[in-house]
Amino acid sequence: MPTDARESASSVRILHVASGDLWAGAEVALFHLACALVADPGVEIQVVLLNEGELAVRLRKAGIKVHILNERAHGVISLLMRLTALIRGFRPQLVHTHRNKEHLLGALAAAVVPGAISLRTVHGSAENPSGRTPGLRDSILRRLDRSIARLQACAIAVSVPLAAELGASLPGTPIRIIANGIDCAAIQAAAAEPGELVVRDDRIGICFSGRLVPVKRVDVFLAAARLVLDAYPQRYRFYVLGDGPLRSQLEIQASDLNLGADCIFAGFLPHALPALRRMATLLLTSDHEGTPMAALEALALGVPVVAHAVGGLVPLLSSTEQGQLVSTQDPAAIAAAILKAAPPDWQVPTERHNLLPAEYRIETCAAAHLALYRELISRLPRRR
Repeated sequence: MPTDARESASSVRILHVASGDLWAGAEVALFHLACALVADPGVEIQVVLLNEGELAVRLRKAGIKVHILNERAHGVISLLMRLTALIRGFRPQLVHTHRNKEHLLGALAAAVVPGAISLRTVHGSAENPSGRTPGLRDSILRRLDRSIARLQACAIAVSVPLAAELGASLPGTPIRIIANGIDCAAIQAAAAEPGELVVRDDRIGICFSGRLVPVKRVDVFLAAARLVLDAYPQRYRFYVLGDGPLRSQLEIQASDLNLGADCIFAGFLPHALPALRRMATLLLTSDHEGTPMAALEALALGVPVVAHAVGGLVPLLSSTEQGQLVSTQDPAAIAAAILKAAPPDWQVPTERHNLLPAEYRIETCAAAHLALYRELISRLPRRR
């Protein structure tokens, strides 16, 4: 195809680069964004993933071209060379990266291909899964990431608190704030389908949904569950929707707390939304959050959220109809908030309405991304 024809085929060409090893917040956010962007006739989008998984499956079903660069089969240099070749072939103006390894690969590959610039989205605060004191290796990685960020046009933060954090950790990198967004109609349609988990109406359902990792503090969720069940035996049932490295440890804690059949570890559910829509509330007790997709999904289904008041949850839960914010991770305070949001006489409503504010809907999110993309593209020299 002649260069001129190729350039005019699409006004905006974006290559997203992500891990794809999980179906978690960053992956869900990317999926909703990619589906909204591909629907725009002025946009061409492809996605590079370092792992085959649920995200790849869903993107393909949505008609989005996916390239898998298997990180288990290739080292960093090989991945960089393969990504560079893909950029030369696709000729995107923008390489949009997600997570640290992808920031490194995408920024370097875009830097060596004329006519391409990169940007990153940071979906949450840096995690410390081991809980150890940061050492020399952590310091080196932080310095490397700071240097890589200087090769990128900007960093997108998904919440105002996260933007402040990035301003300190990535000095000199322009920070933009674009909240995560979801397709409410798609969420509601998926929730109406049969799911893997049967949620009975004889108990009031309270659930956690997410990865079982230290930052999510599911241990606090379980401790609060014990207090609620002590106050109202046989009235509530708690569900842990998700999987991760802490599952065995958390199951032992649940056993020690004698939660028994009142706490169900459902594991990872590819179709968790039908279960979520039957819950009285979603409970999030994290140490920190960006703008959690589980909370957006719950609100879109009319399910209020009880949450530790951190990160993007604070502006998200702006009304009592949407749930309760708790300023502490004290299980007693959280148990009290659960009972306020879902009192013992709660019944599954016959009809629920969307509680999600407009600024968190995918239309708003996609429009903000496109405005930023076009702004960045306007700075590029015209390709010859």
